[in-house]
Amino acid sequence: MEGHNQRPTASLEASPPPSSEQTPLLRGTTANTVVAPHGNTGARSRPPRIVGMDLFRGLLMAVMAIDHARYPFSKLQYPHETWNEMPDYRGNRHHFLVRFITQFCAPGFFMLMGWGVVLFSEARLEIGWSWGQILKHFAIRGSLLCLINVLMVGSMMGNFKVFITMVLFALGVNLFLSAVVLYVVAKLVPNTTVALEKTFKMATPSAFNAANRVTDLLFAIAFALFACLASEYVPSPDYDQSRFSLWWKLWFMPAGEWGKDEFMSAYPPIPWLAPTLLGLALGRISKRSKLDASRQALLCVAIGAVLIAVFVPVRFASGFGNINPELLNPPIRSSVISFFNLVKYPPSLVYLCLTLGVDLVLLGPLLLVPASRVDAARGVLMVFGNSSLFFFVTHSVLFSAGGMLGRAVGVVPEDGFGDLGFWSIYAAGMAFEYVMCRKYAEFKRGTGPDSVWRFF
Repeated sequence: MEGHNQRPTASLEASPPPSSEQTPLLRGTTANTVVAPHGNTGARSRPPRIVGMDLFRGLLMAVMAIDHARYPFSKLQYPHETWNEMPDYRGNRHHFLVRFITQFCAPGFFMLMGWGVVLFSEARLEIGWSWGQILKHFAIRGSLLCLINVLMVGSMMGNFKVFITMVLFALGVNLFLSAVVLYVVAKLVPNTTVALEKTFKMATPSAFNAANRVTDLLFAIAFALFACLASEYVPSPDYDQSRFSLWWKLWFMPAGEWGKDEFMSAYPPIPWLAPTLLGLALGRISKRSKLDASRQALLCVAIGAVLIAVFVPVRFASGFGNINPELLNPPIRSSVISFFNLVKYPPSLVYLCLTLGVDLVLLGPLLLVPASRVDAARGVLMVFGNSSLFFFVTHSVLFSAGGMLGRAVGVVPEDGFGDLGFWSIYAAGMAFEYVMCRKYAEFKRGTGPDSVWRFF
């Protein structure tokens, strides 16, 4: 912004030049962004995609699928890392690692979603969308995720009376909540700017920058509070789950017994707001400060290193930020496996610090990958990353139905396959998903920029 009389706008960054329907949805295309081919010849251009984010999302999808293939096909069966029961790997590091590497996926998805909400909102504001249109878009998109959650659970359980808050439910709710947070910030920053001008006689650019720094601080505080939240309200492992209210389970507390209860909660949305808020903050800082790829990478790696540095002493202390550490055998300080065997349902502070820290350290270098080095149409990770919801739905159906059918006809052993059989099935499933996602991407490119099919 230039001049003392120019007022800040409600946009997520200061004073963009005038836009039209011919304006690309994201300004400042660089060597690290790519515009995928588009079959639509309409006036509006598609937004360039940040290659590193697509690559990282694709990597998370491929790793996540290991866990979803393990349950129907592998001998490696252990309980989830819940507040009242933890898996005991009996010192088997191989078994632990197969599960451990998938722990980084859910926090990464929520973080990328938050960052993506910033990019989408800024892009649409630049071409004249109102905040009402943006909120409506994310309300529809979030509702679609929740609907898919209901349909997938009902189909897998063979009973549509059963409702489980799976990851799509939490993503759908937090998708809309993140848009609401951005809307509030968009209104807060200009009002704070005016207040700073009047109270401290600050020039408009200085007041605007100070207002944004205040919002950055609020995001940091909100992230810290939500990251610590679950670790503070979770009861002891022997607490009677029947005392949880329906609303408490829906929003805060994983509970319910698989196959017995018609309402179960695995991913209540509120504890997963922390990684979503982190993504929002990273997106805002990157857009507002116009960070290039190298500075975005440095920011991610620096924050990731801080989170990992917080994880180590908090985990070693085994008190604050750790949910029911007494469930682990052997104790945390006497076993490497126990040290990294973290409560995920709901996410403990140590779980979020480690997983988000590693996610950011991995994402940083990927943000430096130039678009010229990536085949957006045929690269494996790009194919998975660009059709992530389609991948999630189809691979879930593929492995779940495949396991049930295989057992029904006697092809899949009741106790699952050993390592060779399991990894062979996983590889075959990924090959199938690659073909399907490529075909879906071709179909998607022929649809309009606001088509519902692009949600997948």
